[in-house]
Amino acid sequence: MLPAVALTLAFLGQASTPPAPCSGDLIGNVESFSGAWTILPRNEAVSAHACILRGDSLRKNDGPSSGDITILFFGGEPFVRNCRKDACTGVFRVPTTAPADRPQGLVALFTSYWTSRPQRPPIFAVARGIGDEPLPAVAIYEFDRLKLGAAVAPLGSGAHRVRIQRQLPSTGPHMELTISTPDGIVAVPGILPGLYSLERIDESGAPAGAATAVLVLASPNQPIEKLYAEARAQVDTWRNKDPSVIRSFLTEVVMALYYQSAS
Repeated sequence: MLPAVALTLAFLGQASTPPAPCSGDLIGNVESFSGAWTILPRNEAVSAHACILRGDSLRKNDGPSSGDITILFFGGEPFVRNCRKDACTGVFRVPTTAPADRPQGLVALFTSYWTSRPQRPPIFAVARGIGDEPLPAVAIYEFDRLKLGAAVAPLGSGAHRVRIQRQLPSTGPHMELTISTPDGIVAVPGILPGLYSLERIDESGAPAGAATAVLVLASPNQPIEKLYAEARAQVDTWRNKDPSVIRSFLTEVVMALYYQSAS
């Protein structure tokens, strides 16, 4: 099984500097939380993207009936504890699975990403929208054509106005495009590889949704595309089909794939 994903507000890029690198027997990462929590036995206050190590437990400190926490970890469904629905009393251990139950390609990907803790563009700091929003995806650019089919598939058939802008390794000018679905292929010259933001816009050019992370590759890359496909396949097995959960997880995947492709 695969790491869990965020159900509530994601903290991607919230701080101007990346959090401290993880060390030890890393099994997971705090994706979102509200309220005051402590990681035991280290007695460490939970912060955005705090490391979760094997054997860690959690304790809620500021009342059992408020707050929530979501953790990505190596295996199983999203670990989401909503204290408003299920009182958070006492100490509870973060679940894990046996190494044989984990997809090793994605485990290695997330371990490297969480251990290095690279910078995250602030544009991805806001909570993911719900409904017919683009999905974080990998896109191939070749022969002056950008293939955004995986990203825009949720928008439904028809023509859609979007804005794309390169965020890493450096920011670039934004481009407004009209994309027809379901193929999602658009002719556009001069696209450089890198991590892009993609967002729907209305007729006036104003944003009509949250920014979505898209990794643009200059040519097909089988290892990168295979890992992304593996992540999408794992999402299909989840019982929790909340669009915000899926987008938050796939954002983590795309970010990690960007840094792998750039290394």
